[in-house]
Amino acid sequence: MFENLSKIQMELFKKISGHEFDGKKLSGYFETNRPYDNNEYKGSPWIFSYKFIKETGYLICELAHRLTNNRIYGWNQSGDELNEVVTNKYFHSDLESIVTIKKEESNVVKFSKQGSISSKRVKESVYSRIDFELPEHLWNQINTAFGECWNNVIGITGTVHEGQIENYIFKYLKNKNIIFEYEKIEKIVKIIYDYISMTGGWLED
Repeated sequence: MFENLSKIQMELFKKISGHEFDGKKLSGYFETNRPYDNNEYKGSPWIFSYKFIKETGYLICELAHRLTNNRIYGWNQSGDELNEVVTNKYFHSDLESIVTIKKEESNVVKFSKQGSISSKRVKESVYSRIDFELPEHLWNQINTAFGECWNNVIGITGTVHEGQIENYIFKYLKNKNIIFEYEKIEKIVKIIYDYISMTGGWLED
């Protein structure tokens, strides 16, 4: 059992987040205007998330921004890098959606985008099938993120790679300081997929 980050892990923490580890929380997240400890960075803040696993002494970190893929890092107490099998247990990599291009076709969803979709009916479909509480203000954020990704990121081709929209929504919510389980986002997106597959089109504002 490990009670705290090692000295080298604290150094790596600062190297990625740009801030010293204060020792108050072993897991958490915060905005940073110093990604990779760059005090000359002038862009919008990144979200830095971290988890310390007491059983193994592992430190897992994620640096995320809405305009690019997230980056995931992990180290043991000696500062040796952890492999993706370990880190992916704690953070989902946006790069997975790129890798799926090389996998089986079943990992790619193709929609016609030949019509429009009523966001009101999408909402009704979601609420009729989920088995957990979803406050309306949270749904509005998820709906906005989905529409933004669908229209502006995926574009006119309608080709969606596995995990692409889920990761986008998860990052969008984190940037709004909203914590919501990734598994629930997956369920919501699956319902929306089902609806779109029957109607085709894009989301209306």
